[in-house]
Amino acid sequence: MPVGGTTTPRAVVGTVGMFIIDSFQYLDDVDPSATGDASSAIPANHPPPAPLASPPRQEERRDADQAGGGGTFFAVGARVWLPPHAVRMVIDDGGDIPPSMRVALDNFADPDHLGAGPWLWRRRPDGRGTTRALNTYAGEHRGFEYLSPKLRLNPIDLVDDASTPPSLPAYLHAVCSPRRLLEMASQACAIADPAPPPFIVWEPIPDSAIPENLPTLLDAMRHVAVVSPNHEEAAACLLDWGADRLQSQLDDAGACPDNAARRKWILDVLALGLWTQYHRAHPQPPRHLCSAETAGAHSSALHAPACPVVVVRAAALGSCFVTCELSGPGEALHRPCSGWVDAYHTSAMQDKVVDVTGAGNAFMGGLAAHLASHLPHPTLPIPATVAHAALLRAAVSASFVVEQRGMPLVRRATDNYDHGGGDGDGDGDRWSTGGVGYGGDKDALGDRASSDLLWNGDRPERRLLEMERRGGHSGPMGIREEGRRAR
Repeated sequence: MPVGGTTTPRAVVGTVGMFIIDSFQYLDDVDPSATGDASSAIPANHPPPAPLASPPRQEERRDADQAGGGGTFFAVGARVWLPPHAVRMVIDDGGDIPPSMRVALDNFADPDHLGAGPWLWRRRPDGRGTTRALNTYAGEHRGFEYLSPKLRLNPIDLVDDASTPPSLPAYLHAVCSPRRLLEMASQACAIADPAPPPFIVWEPIPDSAIPENLPTLLDAMRHVAVVSPNHEEAAACLLDWGADRLQSQLDDAGACPDNAARRKWILDVLALGLWTQYHRAHPQPPRHLCSAETAGAHSSALHAPACPVVVVRAAALGSCFVTCELSGPGEALHRPCSGWVDAYHTSAMQDKVVDVTGAGNAFMGGLAAHLASHLPHPTLPIPATVAHAALLRAAVSASFVVEQRGMPLVRRATDNYDHGGGDGDGDGDRWSTGGVGYGGDKDALGDRASSDLLWNGDRPERRLLEMERRGGHSGPMGIREEGRRAR
């Protein structure tokens, strides 16, 4: 079990994603014929030399190691809107995490209440070093490989022994294959019994996004509150398309100024397509997340009927969701309600986008934070207005992650800070080694003012207000509704 304080308030969101020390390598092709200056001595009327047979060599650049991992970025994204004690993640320390990296992580914690979250530190039980991975960039292509054995986390690792009875967070984040998701859903249900199991927000891993896995993915969706592939993963799983063919389709959809045609295609074909496939495979929503054998005689374990929210993340284009309404008790008619939210950074702001690593995970953290704040004891389906508001906050969480390599900078704002936000250079600012406020709604979790923290010199609520004023999304009044009968 993780080591934490015995008086820590219960976390409302947790992740079984990992902490990873990320290394970065950049490979730039260099044409050998362009090196040296011998060609300048060739007379102008001389035939050009034959092309060199050797392929272009690659110059290598490396950046400093950074804290990373899907779980880490999820926790940071949730922390934007929640106090530290409301977020829980295990960090398996192999004894080789640099002190400066640990200080950066402590910026998101509460220095006045050690062990209060979001990080639950423990010594890696197998005695190995901290999990490490290499991110390789070559032009537009990105590679990822583990440099050391990874240590898988399970729901049991997030159990709060201080609560009576021991409990899991209300919302559980997972980045995994469909089969692994089914295992963890069963584990979470057994741990929670007789209480309701946590609601799961799920990112299917890219490797599992293949047509052969679609039936298992649809089965796993019965056990989650939110399923969120990105647009490339959704296209690969539903259409068996690679990234190049998807990009060609988006190009064919047209590049109108507001990307309306591209957004409509992603929503109609990918998000609504996955929603429709699910309801064809499962025309009647399951009565609960737990199996009859696990639930036993405990009626409180019969939790969460109905359909998950499908969220497709489409990078710079934004994100969309499809949730549903039931036409009546016991009926199989599901009416999809959908909406779109643009990314925070517009095309005019792309110079501020430095690295998108972890943006999708942080997006999921912001989404889960809003659901936990406004649906602490939820039932499915999640209302479209709540889903839309969650995607807005998710976009803000992601916006802070893409503005630098690694974690965003967090500091305390003093009372005389200019509340306009934006650059964070006011005379009243000071750097803080612990974030003790939270950037969430005033009626959400926590007891401190939402203006306590600055993220990259800005306030989350200012960015949220900017997005709401900017438009570029279909809000609750603009949500499409179509009746379809699940077959």
